[in-house]
Amino acid sequence: MIGGVLKSTPVEWLPVLSHIPPPNLRRMNALTREYKKIQENRSLPIHEDIQDANQRRLQSRKPPVRTAITALDSGFRITEAWQQAWSAKQNIDIPFVTKRPPGFDLPRKTWNPQAAIAVSPINAKKAMKRARGLAEPAIPRTLEQMREEIMLPGREGLKTTKGGEENFLIDLAIKGDAGETLADGFASRRTVEFLRRHPGEASHVMMDATFKIIPRRPLGVHQLFSVHAIYIDIAFLLAIFLMTRKTEDSYRRVLTFVREQLAYHLACE
Repeated sequence: MIGGVLKSTPVEWLPVLSHIPPPNLRRMNALTREYKKIQENRSLPIHEDIQDANQRRLQSRKPPVRTAITALDSGFRITEAWQQAWSAKQNIDIPFVTKRPPGFDLPRKTWNPQAAIAVSPINAKKAMKRARGLAEPAIPRTLEQMREEIMLPGREGLKTTKGGEENFLIDLAIKGDAGETLADGFASRRTVEFLRRHPGEASHVMMDATFKIIPRRPLGVHQLFSVHAIYIDIAFLLAIFLMTRKTEDSYRRVLTFVREQLAYHLACE
């Protein structure tokens, strides 16, 4: 998995692409519109405060009335101000989008206040879980059920690459003396074959175990055990195992499997 390969959309592009002016311009537009309404009605008592706004405020303050007067005197227009702010932030000549996106003029759906009462968050969560259950296979409860589920017809995508080129599922689960499953997992045979062709550069295997990212299902899984090969000072993942026990015998059986089936040409470290 490679992270950081997708570049996020610049923040200043979002208002333009959605055809919604930035918050500061929308606030300025609402302020000037409100000030015009006040000026049209001279009987409002707020005019007394407007006349004394400059005298009753500190020089460091910026009362809304003063801001509105300054904006109107400078001929504020929200679209023109938005376009100027957009052009000032662009290092390259990217045109300002003036057309609204398709569907922007569709009528707004009527909000039904009863929906918030009839559908509680708990019921909505249960409904979404049921819908996912119809579209996706159920999470197996045990490792044996996991292998059976993966081996079913139509489940090939759970054990192969996207193009179906490689089967990641190991052939047999690692069993104990009583036949119980000690570990089951996945291995990259393509990586193994590549490293076998370069024994000089890939000569060591390293293991790691973690407990923090274990899923709640399948039940009984206590550890995620990963095996890496060192190739020209880079660690490549060979296999991962879901461990049901953290005993010395379990580790020996997993390492024996890795040594005999996957990395018989490498030295264990």
